[in-house]
Amino acid sequence: MLEEIKSVTAFFSKWLSDKFDQKVVNEFKNALESELLVRFKGHWYPSDPQRGQAFRSILIDGVQTDPLLMDIASRLGINLNDFENCLPRNCVVFIDPYRAVCKDLETGRGNSYHVIYQGKPEANNDLSKTLLQQKEIPKGVLIVSSSN
Repeated sequence: MLEEIKSVTAFFSKWLSDKFDQKVVNEFKNALESELLVRFKGHWYPSDPQRGQAFRSILIDGVQTDPLLMDIASRLGINLNDFENCLPRNCVVFIDPYRAVCKDLETGRGNSYHVIYQGKPEANNDLSKTLLQQKEIPKGVLIVSSSN
């Protein structure tokens, strides 16, 4: 669970790093990591990764940014308009055992997503090759492999 969460917090931190100083970005990253660890306790099912998926999602749908993100930004004194303007638009991040993805809600296609974390080494090797062969890796996409 920790590797998946760390990858997602790094994903969001990359979006913030263009607008905010590193101290604020690190504080946000640490607070989000702590909140997600607490939230997911009792809702993490490695033998059935899709179970509880909606509970473990972070939604930014163009109308509302996930309250968890907004609460953390508010507690840290971050300007909420600046904060929302830094984030990706119209997406949902699913954080599941062995995998975290950011699904694009704008395209309307069911399979339009970026992998943030892939924990199965055999799957990750193919994923890494595919992403590295692209001319540009989308901002915020990290290739992280599990040491397991």
